Amino acid sequence: MIVDRSASRPPAWPPTSEALLVYEQLRRGMLRDRFGHWVQTLLACLFAFAGALDHAPLNIATVMLVTCFVIRLHASWRAMPTLLRVPALLPCALLTLWMLLGLAWTSGDATAIHDLTMLRWIVILPALWPVLDHAREIAIAFILGTMVQNGAQFLQLAEYIPRPDGNYWRYSGFINHPGDSALRSAMSIVLALALASSTRGTARGLFLLASCIALTGVFIAAGRGQILALAFAIPLLLLLLRRGGFLTVRAMWVSVAALILTALVALPTVGRASLRYFEDVPEQLSSAATGDDSSSSIGVRVAWWKDASALWLKHPIVGAGIGSYASESQANNPDTASHTSHPHNMYIGMLCEGGLVGLALLAWMLSALLRVGARNAKHSSLACGAVAAIVVLLASGMTSDPQYREMDVSSAMIMVALGCLPWVRGWRS
Repeated sequence: MIVDRSASRPPAWPPTSEALLVYEQLRRGMLRDRFGHWVQTLLACLFAFAGALDHAPLNIATVMLVTCFVIRLHASWRAMPTLLRVPALLPCALLTLWMLLGLAWTSGDATAIHDLTMLRWIVILPALWPVLDHAREIAIAFILGTMVQNGAQFLQLAEYIPRPDGNYWRYSGFINHPGDSALRSAMSIVLALALASSTRGTARGLFLLASCIALTGVFIAAGRGQILALAFAIPLLLLLLRRGGFLTVRAMWVSVAALILTALVALPTVGRASLRYFEDVPEQLSSAATGDDSSSSIGVRVAWWKDASALWLKHPIVGAGIGSYASESQANNPDTASHTSHPHNMYIGMLCEGGLVGLALLAWMLSALLRVGARNAKHSSLACGAVAAIVVLLASGMTSDPQYREMDVSSAMIMVALGCLPWVRGWRS
């Protein structure tokens, strides 16, 4: 990297929380290594884009971004202590340590280490932090990646390209798991709507179009949990944008009308998989009530939640340890075909494997993140979208386990960086 040693160095300690001093630290670090700063920015955009292309591209982009970050520490390390001021850092670190400690008493096998995907935050957030002066470009790269993913879904629907193995009638694009595909699209919807509120003319129209395409992608992937999550996240986003003065009443109704029109057109045409699920809800609820866990998605989930609850009751305080659910569930139900590695509920899964201690740390971390995000959302439309995207993930966690899926964790870290790290006026708006 090319270093300009004539640039003044900012103080590294004590860490500051004042916005202008934070910006000054990052700016001086950028001036000392302009070329490296641009390279890291491009890699951050690549990381945001590659998350829509399945695990291998995401892992390659992650390694490239983190490697560049480590090489550039000589220019940016003085800004790192400022991250210690982020309120959610302490519960995040404690939760990570607690889940690591759970490996000492888990009944799971060696594959439980794979569940420590959440550890990615340790390197992803610091790697994104020095280039958040280009937060808007990172957000646009995230949305563009989703558009490519949605394009692959359309091609699969038209039978031009094959679906991933195991997805019999759900079209998930390049991503093998339909839930990951739907979650990525749902997060892109609110992010694109937020960016549309701060633009005019053609750019606003393009962002609205992107949100409509992403909504169609959610329907094609039959993301039931994500559809329900959007019912919470979109009103929250509109409320945050109105509170911050980023959205006029007319623009709000235009956005809502565009999404409603898209839903009315997409559901009966390309969203038949979603309609099939929702039409079967009464029958599935009836099956779940009678204890039949083999004929419905809801019934299977209820059975998984019962297994997780039974395992938690054996270790109520400290939990059974990360990775223990899979082996315990299979041992308790040797004749049941529907086994899974996780109970498909982020909160029940945390209670089962982390106990009351883990659930309390998770609640502390989430509340701290949302408080910081709500404060940043007063000044930045992009932060509004990032907070709404985090809410999408948290609501989707009622029927899935995003904390154990590396693609979902990486998307979440991007939203945390955009919405919850120290904000500078005029920097992300």
